[in-house]
Amino acid sequence: MTPEASEPSYPEIYRRYLQDNGVRQVDLAALNQALEQTPWDAPETAPNYRNVGVLALLMTEVAEEPYLKELYLNTALEGLQAAGDRLAVSHLSLVGILLQEPNALQRTLSTLVSAIAASTTAPPPPPTTPPGPVYLPPTRPAALRGQLLEELLRAETAEQQALLLTIEVLRRSPLVFYGAQGLRFLQLALPHYPAVAQLQLQLGLSNLMNKRLEGLANLHQARSLAPESASALQALHLAYRPFAAEQAARWHDQARRLRRDSPAWRWTQLPPDSPLTYIPYDGLLLAVEADLRSIVTSVLLAQEDWFEAELALWRQQLQPDMVTIDVGANVGVYSFSAATRVGEAGRVIAVEPFAGCVSCLEETRRLNQLDWVTICAAAASDRPGSAQLALRSASELNELVFGQDGGGVAVTCITLDSLIEKYALERVDWLKIDAEGHELQVLQGARMLLQRFQPKILYENVAAGQGANLAVGQWLQRNGYRLHQYRPFLNDLVPVETPAQMQQSLNLVALPVE
Repeated sequence: MTPEASEPSYPEIYRRYLQDNGVRQVDLAALNQALEQTPWDAPETAPNYRNVGVLALLMTEVAEEPYLKELYLNTALEGLQAAGDRLAVSHLSLVGILLQEPNALQRTLSTLVSAIAASTTAPPPPPTTPPGPVYLPPTRPAALRGQLLEELLRAETAEQQALLLTIEVLRRSPLVFYGAQGLRFLQLALPHYPAVAQLQLQLGLSNLMNKRLEGLANLHQARSLAPESASALQALHLAYRPFAAEQAARWHDQARRLRRDSPAWRWTQLPPDSPLTYIPYDGLLLAVEADLRSIVTSVLLAQEDWFEAELALWRQQLQPDMVTIDVGANVGVYSFSAATRVGEAGRVIAVEPFAGCVSCLEETRRLNQLDWVTICAAAASDRPGSAQLALRSASELNELVFGQDGGGVAVTCITLDSLIEKYALERVDWLKIDAEGHELQVLQGARMLLQRFQPKILYENVAAGQGANLAVGQWLQRNGYRLHQYRPFLNDLVPVETPAQMQQSLNLVALPVE
């Protein structure tokens, strides 16, 4: 594994990786020496093989051509497997999580047990190895990667690095940080990264979303570690609103007095009791519900981006002048990412039945002057008419129900086929569906649209509290589509052939068979 003569050496590539991620507060003399002394083309020792594997993971991330990504990944796996030490095994666990391999989480837990056992073994102590380079993939928010890398590089031994890395792998392994499993792994991580304000913020929000008021203490700690963090102050303001309006107003006032001239502080211009708030997102200012029960609000505060890996594919695929339809748009995470990419020559149709989310969509459109976004305040289904929208604790979990009275609000139902004439559609390039279990009915009301335009489809495969939606996948396969799973680390699509494969992904991508 040797770079071209005109390219920087592997030690220089790794140093640039650290610099680009803001790693400044660590003495790297020993690490630089280890990198310079590594025989990259003929490794012989476990640390050498591990170094090759770690650098190959970094090259996998930055490579653009698919064949190069595969080549570097295979080199990384070979090097890490040949090394076989604890730090190499921790990196292998990371790869399993990145590739969404079956049982990757269970294997990572086993790695953690081994690392903890090794770190607590009674005398004689286990053999130790000098610390070495480590790889972390991009994080949400981006600045968090540098902070975590600094903590990993401060470790005194490779065994300590292995423990820290395994804990970080577990932290990023859950589907969403705010669920019970995400809360569990955040609690595991924080004692090892106590000074990382963003982890305190995430744990605070996760606690509150799990109805645990001790999350307030974490938010206060996040603010103490980062006194001028707009996100920490905004989280404190929203956290106190339901039960301590005066305290919430004081946090709002403190933030207003600290306000900087940046989008992160624009929320302070709204009244303290506003039903919506602003959060920077994907180069825009997004209007969201001023309520931490909202999954979007909490996730964007904690991570500065949406958690679904498929959003990267969505952003990559959308091009100027395309037409997209976003069914179950909520407050527009997918809709407005699409809007910035299709531009004025394109079109985005956001279909959303919940009035609170429709208000947010309209405000975001106004704030960012995105006139090519059309907001359709209705629920997509297999027939026109009306239904009840059952309201859950978070608007993202609202469900459409028929033939039931009470427990919801009346909403209008439309078919996607009706949008062809209503909006004079001549093409639809992408269709995204997140309908909390109602996806099949949405597709059944879009037969003409699918036949005429053959859009690519991104749909929710596993709704909250439900298993994989096998009926949707089977319907699409019968109607000229092939299912795929997106792998963000390799930026590719893998065909899904069996029901067992369908169980593994929150979202699936359906492409028309040429």
